[in-house]
Amino acid sequence: MHRYPFLFFGLLLFLIVSIPNVKSLLEENMVGTMLIQYPLLVGSGYLLAKGFPRRWRGFFLYFNENGIAGIVFTICVVGFWILPRSIDSALNNPIMEIAKYGSLSLLAGVFLSYSWQLLGPISKSFIWANLISMIFVMSWLYSVSPARLCNNYLVTAQQELGKAMFILGLVICMLFIGRVFVGKTVFSEPPKKSNRNCMSVKIASKDVNEGLMRKN
Repeated sequence: MHRYPFLFFGLLLFLIVSIPNVKSLLEENMVGTMLIQYPLLVGSGYLLAKGFPRRWRGFFLYFNENGIAGIVFTICVVGFWILPRSIDSALNNPIMEIAKYGSLSLLAGVFLSYSWQLLGPISKSFIWANLISMIFVMSWLYSVSPARLCNNYLVTAQQELGKAMFILGLVICMLFIGRVFVGKTVFSEPPKKSNRNCMSVKIASKDVNEGLMRKN
């Protein structure tokens, strides 16, 4: 029964992003499209995957035992839709828009949900490091480019996106640095006395008492 709330919230999030008024509001500028709409679509698929039946897990993990294949697939899907040409296609072509909504939620989000928990700490750190570097590189690209990279947005819109991505990269870096200096409190419990040790002590004391009685 615990999986149904994930299905509900995942579907609700997807429907909210798909509302025409919300969709138009998010797509008015590049910041709303790339930093709000895209993460919300991926997040909806992530929640939906948490609510899928357990027997479906075998299908998604058939070729994704260690999580790497699924993460690579997720990166490829997201990487395709952050290209300026793909952004314009999704805004101008209804078929590409449907493909964007379906692939970001039902492919990228679902595979992210099933793959991330299978990765080790080194793999997760590697992915975060590459994500941060990609954010800063794209921030620089959108900030200094003199030409319009997306035909549907002005140069000022992509410059705003560059500044927003720079701030996002700094926030992520600060969170990782904060984790280095803030750790979890560990409470140490006093060692419990073993019953075996108590029995051995009693037997030893009994033998000593018997030896003293024999001497007397």
